[in-house]
Amino acid sequence: MKISCVFSCLLVFITLIGMMSVGTEGVLVKMVRGSKACLHEHLSENTPFKLTVRPYFNRPDSAQLRVTDPYGHELKSEMLDKAKESVFHLKAHSGVTGEYEICFDFSPSIAVESFIDVRVDVDVHYHLEKEPQTVDQLDRLSTLLKDIKNQIDIIRDEQTYFRTRESRFRDTTDSTYERTFWIGFLKFVFIVFGTTFQLISLRSFFKTKKLI
Repeated sequence: MKISCVFSCLLVFITLIGMMSVGTEGVLVKMVRGSKACLHEHLSENTPFKLTVRPYFNRPDSAQLRVTDPYGHELKSEMLDKAKESVFHLKAHSGVTGEYEICFDFSPSIAVESFIDVRVDVDVHYHLEKEPQTVDQLDRLSTLLKDIKNQIDIIRDEQTYFRTRESRFRDTTDSTYERTFWIGFLKFVFIVFGTTFQLISLRSFFKTKKLI
């Protein structure tokens, strides 16, 4: 029992010394036999990130690394079996934003517990680089909307012009028909009047000459 306690204390001491020597800013995760140790990292969709892990155990001990998204879909699965720093370049799933889970399943053969140094470096520049692109897209969309609005205004003006022209043409046509009708009617009246006058004059002439 004392030997096991001394071994555990020595392992912790070596771990802390190792972390100080590498100057890491990661998180020291304690792994215990028969249990799973997990970390959570909030990531936006399509965000690249770098996962750096350094276990503080040697063979035959090992730990299973598994990275999953908020829905349990796997990004990475790797068996860690030696005290060596491993770097994984990963990317959050498209359309999935939330708490991503980084878990370690410790399978020791000697030690009851061990530690692993975990560091997650999120690519903050990814979103900063995306913002100008988004601004450009908004500018292009705004320009497109302005062009569409201009086209709509042009079409509206043309429709107004054609409606006005059609109204004027209709008024002109109606006025022409009306004038034609009255001119024709007056001509008819004059013809009837003239014919009647001629008949009356001719009858009077015949009566005067006593031809009838």
